[in-house]
Amino acid sequence: MDSNLVMQNINYPLARPPGLTFIPNMFHRNFSRAELPIDLCINTLSFAEMTAEQVEDYCASISEMIGSSGLFFEQNHQNNDLGLANIFPKYSKRLRKCETQRLPTYPNIRAEANIWVSADWRA
Repeated sequence: MDSNLVMQNINYPLARPPGLTFIPNMFHRNFSRAELPIDLCINTLSFAEMTAEQVEDYCASISEMIGSSGLFFEQNHQNNDLGLANIFPKYSKRLRKCETQRLPTYPNIRAEANIWVSADWRA
């Protein structure tokens, strides 16, 4: 399986044949109009570092990128007043809340993990 790491703010295509493409969140705009849908988008712990406007833009782009068949896995804690609970449902439907377990000695810094979809999966 091929993998790529995007390191510049330029337009870039998906890897062919399909593989993994690692995209820093600040470059997501260059990828949102890709010709192939994304199967899985992952974001962990970066929304707390963004403004509400940035999160809104990011979620709108992710919804477009995953189309009707992809998944968006996110695990973010809200340590500010972003209102993530109001932003996510505007662009996606929660498929499921993920149950996670911690090691007893691991610091309690993780938040809820969720899987979101753009399509109405119940139809």
